[in-house]
Amino acid sequence: MTVEAYAHTPADVGGQWQLLNRHLRQVSLIARGFGEGLGAGDLAGLAGALHDVGKYSEEFQSYLRDAHAAKCVGKQSPRRGPGHKTAGARLLRGSLDLLTLVILGHHGGLVSPSEAKSMPLNDSQEVIDRAQAAGSLPSAGDMEGALRELTSLVTSPLDADVLARLVYSCLVDADALDTEAHFLPDTSDERGGFPSIAELDRQLTVSLRRKIEETPTTEVNTVRRRVHEDCLRAAEGPPGLYSLTVPTGGGKTLSSLAFALRHARLNGLERVIYAIPYTSIIDQTAEAFRRELPVARAVLEHHSSVEWRSAGQGDEWQELAAENWDTPIVVTTTVQFFESLFSNRPGRCRKNHRIARSVVVLDEVQTLPPRLLDSILSV
Repeated sequence: MTVEAYAHTPADVGGQWQLLNRHLRQVSLIARGFGEGLGAGDLAGLAGALHDVGKYSEEFQSYLRDAHAAKCVGKQSPRRGPGHKTAGARLLRGSLDLLTLVILGHHGGLVSPSEAKSMPLNDSQEVIDRAQAAGSLPSAGDMEGALRELTSLVTSPLDADVLARLVYSCLVDADALDTEAHFLPDTSDERGGFPSIAELDRQLTVSLRRKIEETPTTEVNTVRRRVHEDCLRAAEGPPGLYSLTVPTGGGKTLSSLAFALRHARLNGLERVIYAIPYTSIIDQTAEAFRRELPVARAVLEHHSSVEWRSAGQGDEWQELAAENWDTPIVVTTTVQFFESLFSNRPGRCRKNHRIARSVVVLDEVQTLPPRLLDSILSV
């Protein structure tokens, strides 16, 4: 039995095919890394290892050969690719049903438990045998590790729902990144290169200290200094829920950033996410952050009114970072933040796993609609 199989056609006519077992290993490795920040590394790694097992079918391999042949003569593929997501789900149904939702939804969208339960998983045993012969199936230890994590993390239906969404986020982001590295290696090279939270905390500390020293002592400025000092003291507390109430003009924007960066550094967190209700405030906030932190790739402003500059302007990284929020500071809308958490679509959900290791600042929180508070607070 031949077990050589491919995940993707070459990026160009003379390029290299991507081996399927390599794609599965890479996606599993990347997804596991994302999941470890959630305490779900085994679950995310297992999802990555199994998400494309269905591509071992001869039908899918034939489709890839036909698609490449069409590309070689300048034509579009004559047919759509056959489904390939049910084989991995078949291996998990009955033992890790939460992951069946994730794998079945990794292209079209996260499915509900009832949809997953009723979906026929008709992949032939030959597909599973080919994956086994290629060394692409997980070990019993991998399955046991995932089951232990699932048992420890899920104590209620809400836990299961949120965990499924976060593991789904790990998988679809890892899958997109590895596929991008194959088809668009130059684009993939634009990712990363971000300053550390520790670096930004140090720079903001110096900038704000200078600002305070150069500001005359007035009643308002005295209040601003007190707000800033209170925020820095609060940053030394344990992770949890903090509230900051400051009147307009009290220096809330930069003092809250000082809190967020210091709190992230002291607790080993990876980023700061500001969710703000109005785009006009977002523009002002992002500009204030850039002014105090003039470091390349430090602040991503992500909302519907942002227009990315054309290629070659040095800002391509922003469009890429908007896909998965891998920057140290993200300034976005409250709507996008919560709609992403409740979404089931791969594009919207890619960034959700980044929220787990972040300080999240909900600005102007009094504007949240009361009718949505139960849903917002539960998630």
